[in-house]
Amino acid sequence: MRPQGHFCRSWAAVNHEERGVAVVGTHHVFLLRHGQVAGPAALYGKTDIALSAAGHNELNSQLARVLPLTRVVSSPLKRCLDFAKSVSEREAIPLHVEAGFRECNFGRWDGVPFDDIPTDCWGDLEKFWHAPSVYHFDNAEPLQVMQARVVAAWGALLQMLQNESQPQRVLLVTHGGVIRLVLASVLGVNWANPALFSQWQIGYGSVSLLTLLRGGDTRPIINYVALPADVASKAR
Repeated sequence: MRPQGHFCRSWAAVNHEERGVAVVGTHHVFLLRHGQVAGPAALYGKTDIALSAAGHNELNSQLARVLPLTRVVSSPLKRCLDFAKSVSEREAIPLHVEAGFRECNFGRWDGVPFDDIPTDCWGDLEKFWHAPSVYHFDNAEPLQVMQARVVAAWGALLQMLQNESQPQRVLLVTHGGVIRLVLASVLGVNWANPALFSQWQIGYGSVSLLTLLRGGDTRPIINYVALPADVASKAR
């Protein structure tokens, strides 16, 4: 069985040293899902809805855990970007807006409150929830297209980190679907498994941490996943 937690990171570093690879620091990437939005329950993908007051509080409560930072990366949608801009300005660090980390476009049902969807159309949603990689709504982005752009954006971020001369602490403010696809890519698991989206809770304002050893090994280590905003201070 592979070592876990802090020992896993130490073991990886020792493995680097045995191969003659210099280990000169660790990059930290915090995956932060946006907070609650100012709207009724719906599939919010391309719909550019803002955060609610509670959503802002959720994100602000995670700052003590992720600071200090060296840069911020964000989805272009305001429920992510507004907070990312505030962190960038407050900490005087660079902000990069990456369209590859935006949420899926849910087509005809994007942003439509569930209560407003006609009863005879609910079968459309059921098909999507049971097989999101196979079925998509009219005018929607297929999940495989989203997966390809997310993995490409994530790969570009990892490459940028490997090119840095100093350890980086990056905050990526994005969406639940994006975070699931990033973690599936890191673990090498089947991104098309419906359970990834229906049974893996990535809550509003939750934060996940991945670390990446500098010096050659490009395999990120998952330290924790979806730590809720209300327990961030307890787990520090």
